[in-house]
Amino acid sequence: MVLVSIFGGNRKEVLKQAVGFVPLWAVIIALLFNIFHLQYGYVIETTLNYLGQSTIPLIMISLGLTLDFKEIKHSFTDSLFVAFVKLILAPIIIFLILNAINFGGLSFKVAILEAGMATAMNALVLAITYDLDTKLMSSIIFTNTVLSLITLTGIITLLV
Repeated sequence: MVLVSIFGGNRKEVLKQAVGFVPLWAVIIALLFNIFHLQYGYVIETTLNYLGQSTIPLIMISLGLTLDFKEIKHSFTDSLFVAFVKLILAPIIIFLILNAINFGGLSFKVAILEAGMATAMNALVLAITYDLDTKLMSSIIFTNTVLSLITLTGIITLLV
């Protein structure tokens, strides 16, 4: 959201959108349910499961609609730079930080693996919402996703 406000959004509008950001409220409500051991009924659980199962296909369709292979060729160097930072440099930095503070175990491995994940699809949603460069963002997501098949395999091999 900070980058959106810098590169293309009205700061007031971005702040308003951040407060109304549904995933943020979902995390807050989930934490409250967890802390106070609240139960929700079958209907709510079933509805949330159905909605959750439809999310990935809808996001993939929106990526496919914005993907332009000619644009991937034009923004290939930018996409490779972002891929290097996100898929290689970020896990190395997290590895060094966690080693420095003697953090270990399964949480250590999960943190490094998460740091090396491809760029999230919500970046494309933000680009579409705030009228940013959607062609570049879809190119970055596509390139990161393809290259993450190699880098994540390498990270998992090193962590095991």
